[in-house]
Amino acid sequence: MLIFDMATKTMAWNCISLLNISLRFLGWIKMEFLDDEAIERLAKKITEKYYAYDKGVLRRWGAEGKEKTVYSTKKTLQRLRTCVELDDVDRFCNYIEWLTAVMTSRKIKFNVIFDHTEICYKVVKSEWSREKQVKKNSAAKYVHFMKEGLEHLKNNAPIPKKDSIVAE
Repeated sequence: MLIFDMATKTMAWNCISLLNISLRFLGWIKMEFLDDEAIERLAKKITEKYYAYDKGVLRRWGAEGKEKTVYSTKKTLQRLRTCVELDDVDRFCNYIEWLTAVMTSRKIKFNVIFDHTEICYKVVKSEWSREKQVKKNSAAKYVHFMKEGLEHLKNNAPIPKKDSIVAE
């Protein structure tokens, strides 16, 4: 049943993303803060900060793991953008919950997911402080949604089993 639910959510997200891209292309939705170029730049910055934070992660996961981290981070930022444009913070929290289920099923420990999400929040917040003069409302909403996602994660945290970063 969980696989069906995850597949259904994935299909729904893909449809929403395609609709969002189409509406942006037609000019019906204006991107104010997090365009594709910014997502690419932020995903790399977030990944670099995470790899600097956890010194052993490059040794454990290698260059391929780093690329997967950039990819996953880009997807999270794209979902963030979609949810902000739809003004639906609950949808973003649901995405964070779904992503946590997927990642933990792949033996990634919760603390890795939480630390990475916290770094995402801090980077988005620092970007907001640079953008606040020009695009205050939009940027503040991105920060708010990231904070809500982080709080949702914190409130739904499983009991830690080990100190290692990857589950057995």
